[in-house]
Amino acid sequence: MQGIIDTELEILQSQKDIQQKQENIVQAEQEEWTDEYEIFKKTSMFSDFDDIIDSVIEHYGRIRETDINDNPTWWIDKGLLAYATSNELVDLNQDEASISLTKKGKHFVKLFQLDTQK
Repeated sequence: MQGIIDTELEILQSQKDIQQKQENIVQAEQEEWTDEYEIFKKTSMFSDFDDIIDSVIEHYGRIRETDINDNPTWWIDKGLLAYATSNELVDLNQDEASISLTKKGKHFVKLFQLDTQK
């Protein structure tokens, strides 16, 4: 009986260790993303980052909208879009001409909101 209890305690401890390691990985990842965000703040694209947010929130992720004559009425700057995709802030769906935020992108949005609400 004691052997079963010891085994169960070892399993519980292993699960606890795994959970702690996962939490440490997430924390380290977010710290790295915060460092990358601080670098991004110094770029000329920082002030236009709200276009990414607008795309996701107001335009259902679309990167461009047109009128009935197919004239663009709203779009994300291609430089900002290139930065966002190459730095893994958004996933680009070329078939639908739309984006969705990655976990890293959501982290950037959170930091951006905190910075711009000051």
